[in-house]
Amino acid sequence: MNVHNPAVVVYPGDLVEVGSVPAWNQWKSLSQHFVGGPTMRLPVPGNHDLPVGGDLQWQQTFNWLPNSPSIGGVKGIDKMDYFVDYQNTRFISVTTDSQVQGAGGPPAAQQWLSNLLNDPSTQSKDHVFVYSHHPITFNNYDGTGGTAGPWWQSMAQSGVVDSVFVGHWHQYQPSQPDPYSDMWETIAGTGNTGFSGHAWQNKIGFTLVEVAGERVVARFYGDSDNDGNYDDVLDEFVMSDPAPPPRGVVGYYGFHDAARNVDAAPAPLGKRNTGLYVGNARTVAGPIHGPALSLDGNGDYAYGAGIGDYNLAVLRDLTVSVRANFDGLSSGIDGNTLVSHSANVAGYTDREEAVNQPYNLRIGADRKLRFFWEHDNNEKEIFTSTLAADIDPGEWHEYRVTRDATLGLVTFYVDGIQLGSTLGFNPLTDLPTGGAQGTLHIGINYNRDNAAKFVGAFDGLLDELVIWNQVTTAAFIPPSDLPCDLFADLTGDCALNAADWMQLRNWQHVSMAGLTLAEAAARGDLNGDFRNDHQDFVLFKNAFEATNGAGSLARMLLVPEPVAGSLAAVMALIAIGYRRSARLV
Repeated sequence: MNVHNPAVVVYPGDLVEVGSVPAWNQWKSLSQHFVGGPTMRLPVPGNHDLPVGGDLQWQQTFNWLPNSPSIGGVKGIDKMDYFVDYQNTRFISVTTDSQVQGAGGPPAAQQWLSNLLNDPSTQSKDHVFVYSHHPITFNNYDGTGGTAGPWWQSMAQSGVVDSVFVGHWHQYQPSQPDPYSDMWETIAGTGNTGFSGHAWQNKIGFTLVEVAGERVVARFYGDSDNDGNYDDVLDEFVMSDPAPPPRGVVGYYGFHDAARNVDAAPAPLGKRNTGLYVGNARTVAGPIHGPALSLDGNGDYAYGAGIGDYNLAVLRDLTVSVRANFDGLSSGIDGNTLVSHSANVAGYTDREEAVNQPYNLRIGADRKLRFFWEHDNNEKEIFTSTLAADIDPGEWHEYRVTRDATLGLVTFYVDGIQLGSTLGFNPLTDLPTGGAQGTLHIGINYNRDNAAKFVGAFDGLLDELVIWNQVTTAAFIPPSDLPCDLFADLTGDCALNAADWMQLRNWQHVSMAGLTLAEAAARGDLNGDFRNDHQDFVLFKNAFEATNGAGSLARMLLVPEPVAGSLAAVMALIAIGYRRSARLV
């Protein structure tokens, strides 16, 4: 982490396995070498730290942490409920574990947090980050109330919190679980024990948060190349931005790869959530855009997943489109599932808000389309088309559903024609919540209330599954070459030509502070150092000439290569810009 020069380092609890003064002192010794000095370590206790260690022992051991000020006549617990300001950013620690008040969120701490968030000193900050131990969306196990509870609502209604950072669950899982708020819950309990979550979430690493003016970008670093260094960006997302978030395709599965279920949704919304084919699922020749997915209805399916698959948990505007050709229609309650975003994490996490389904689309035996989602404590909103579709076995059709989160409308389509009446719901109370623990399942549903769990298998062929985070009736035209992954293709057209060169030149020497890795790469940062400089020019030239032939770049431009020395002044300015950007880990 030191190479990133963080301003502060936040620890969302469980510093040690069993809380005690010797164990905490060992942690202090191991963590004292972080850049910024030992006093910039900002921990909050977790259940493994307390109550064995005790509140008083915690306060004496972590004596550099601030005491809890009285806000609105309410005082928290010293060294546990406190805040620290860096520039115009506020970091607020609030405990969900203490010897005196127990786990699950002490009411006094919650009231103290609410008072502090609404205090003018907090409201005037550019950014506010809250950190605690127990997640909000694992609400039943952790007793934190979910997004409808007072903990989350006090932060969401304050209007100033960018993210709450939590731990406890041994996984990396950021999400925006509340469709009525832009606030993030970033679960950063990356212990890699396999205790909870999916394998792709169980990664050891750290989350770097870069504050650059009004924009906040988070990156999760791990060791994907197993070289012992945690310097590989495994995921990144924009946490806060004055510009509205992009809208478009977040997932596209065309089943073009026979070995893997490749997600080829284009950047920046697509996150390559590639999964596998399970059971007898396989690809076969199809009539649309190449291969199709063949399912026999006996429990086989495909899934899409990845460390960034929270982007598929769409809670607001939504469009799901899939081509299907069924051999037969089951009369089962979950039968003929086209797509579901559901969680196959067994046991105690089955009833959490984090495993809600944000969408589930299937064909009923009566040829009516059925669609549902879940909110709060797994409460379902269920919709059935008012008309049956004119469909028969052996026929290809496009099935589509849209959800308008503003107007509160659900509409079904078959082959581009609206099927029946538009159905309504209350957009102020009934939108889906949570869901980030789920996984995209294609051709099957995971039903927590059915002992078999995986049920509702589809029998037939599926193709061209497209998921948008907007309401649309437009067709998605996939790239002609899937996937492309051509190095230095800055325009994303699967070619290296003059357009890529112009993109490189237009962004040369321009500061990239506050951009994501993908955004910087599209602007010519080919080596991932958030600069477009001479090194990137050399990489581009080598890639261009490897594709188009030796000397091809010079022949196209008829201009000499820029020299490295001419970039020195600009490089110095960028470095200064980096040092002025606030960062936290």
